[in-house]
Amino acid sequence: MSQEKAVKAPNYSDADVALLVRTAAEKGSLNGDTAATLASEIGKSKRSIIAKIKQLELPYTAAVRKVKGTRPVTKDTLVNQIADAINSDPAILKGLQRATAASLQHLLDQVSENAKAES
Repeated sequence: MSQEKAVKAPNYSDADVALLVRTAAEKGSLNGDTAATLASEIGKSKRSIIAKIKQLELPYTAAVRKVKGTRPVTKDTLVNQIADAINSDPAILKGLQRATAASLQHLLDQVSENAKAES
């Protein structure tokens, strides 16, 4: 019994690879927009093009991901502000620190509104 491996047909032709290399040489560095353009020309997905670019070790600049939000104040600060708003000891409210920052902010807003309404 001989074990022969089936030869898999390449996903990218030599012409496709040459196009990727030529485009990288012309542009200096490839990016997502360039990959999308190449994908439509070659007939592959953008993700496939990016994977091939990385496999060929061509220069590729990934898009910078936006941070979903920043927390300007810590949960600890929010709990302390809630404690001040209800005239309580922050140590008693320590368990609130396990809540989400959004929930704590909402609670602080509600407590502050109620305190203003009572004034």
